[in-house]
Amino acid sequence: MTPSATARARNRTSRAGLPPSHAAAAPKRDFTSLTAADVERLVHDLEVHQAELRAQNEELREAQFQLAQSRDRLADLYDFAPVGHFTFDAQATIREINLAGAALIGLPRSDLPGCKFTRWLAAESQDTFYLHCQAVFSSRRKQTCELLLRRADRSTFPVQAQTIRAVDPATLTPCLRTAITDIGERKRLETELRQANARLERRVKERTAELTRSNRQLCRQTKAQARLQQELLAVSENEQRRLGADVHDGICAQLAALRFLNDALYKKLLRTPSPAAAQSARMGRLLADTLTEARDLALMLNPVEVEAEGLMTALANLAARTQELYKLPVHFTCRQVVLVPDHSVANHLFRITQEAIRNALTHAKPSCITVALDQKDGILRLVVANDGRPLPKRLDQQKGMGLRNLHYRASLIGARLELRPGRHGGALLACTWPMKQNQSSTPFVALPLANSQNLPDRDLVLPAGRHRVSQPRRPRYAARHGANGRYS
Repeated sequence: MTPSATARARNRTSRAGLPPSHAAAAPKRDFTSLTAADVERLVHDLEVHQAELRAQNEELREAQFQLAQSRDRLADLYDFAPVGHFTFDAQATIREINLAGAALIGLPRSDLPGCKFTRWLAAESQDTFYLHCQAVFSSRRKQTCELLLRRADRSTFPVQAQTIRAVDPATLTPCLRTAITDIGERKRLETELRQANARLERRVKERTAELTRSNRQLCRQTKAQARLQQELLAVSENEQRRLGADVHDGICAQLAALRFLNDALYKKLLRTPSPAAAQSARMGRLLADTLTEARDLALMLNPVEVEAEGLMTALANLAARTQELYKLPVHFTCRQVVLVPDHSVANHLFRITQEAIRNALTHAKPSCITVALDQKDGILRLVVANDGRPLPKRLDQQKGMGLRNLHYRASLIGARLELRPGRHGGALLACTWPMKQNQSSTPFVALPLANSQNLPDRDLVLPAGRHRVSQPRRPRYAARHGANGRYS
């Protein structure tokens, strides 16, 4: 009976004039003393009470029907669940099992209650299941373990058991409710995944070893190619120096001797008036011009002297010759002594400067060119700047060889080359090369240059107005000649 029905019964009893404690003893009273009105009222209350009991009975039948439906639904869910459900007592005896659990063991469901679950466990899983049950009883929390289950046909497969502690409603004793899942497919996939990972790692190691061997071979080939390129370039430079020395020691000496003989002949012809004197004078001028061109050619073929300060002298001579040849102000700045003992490096730096000036004259059409040489913190800086046309937007699309030669020569000596627009127009080429730490820098006064505020580590500001270029160092052969090329 529901609480509401009980309350309604108490209300009817009170309306009938009977106390609640004596409601059950009311039929024992003597009804002869009741009046007709009391009997009529009592009959009415009994009819109402009968109607309420009938309604309560209907409610109870409906509740019972719903409970039966819920029980059947839960039973279906329990029986047809895809996971095996087991109920064990404290001795691991099977009390209840669903259809999925019976299918895991491979026996009819009706044969399993009352059997020990350990009968279908592999020997290596016996201790694991015992410790698993002890952990559930002691911690009262859900515990999970992996077991090796043996079917009725003696075949084994891995399962996962999840167990909680419960109370058997029939005996009120502790029991275990366990859900067992077949993880054979998962284990198979995990095994395949591990095997695939092992194969992949083995292939990666093999490929890495192969790439390492290829990389080492490529490095050896690259080093051999670079060494061959340096040797070829060194052979070319040596051949140029040899040709320069041959031109200087051979052709220049012969031209100087011819000019000396022509000067003697000219003086002799002047003592005896002869029309050949004019031809001798013209021949002397031609010999002087040819001797000058031969000396310039010899100097271009071997521009940098073997001494450590030869680069400074070579750059000063290059600036002077360029200004004299193109009638264009070429300014050279070197505020301190920059010693480059390696003749090959000095020659490459000179060729880089020479190519940069040639490119500027060819493409930029400048009105002034500035060359700056300096060193700071063991870094040599060589800058060539001009005030001509700006750089093209896409330097990588240029088809000329000049820029490629610059980068190639810089890579041979381990230098870094940077080409960017100048701060006030034109272009600026900066070449930085790491010098040896034992090289020192001292104040340099041998190349006095006027109107120079240029620094190689920042944008150069080209000087305005007239420009003065320092006098180039006289070559070694000038000791035997005067300023005009004659013997002194």
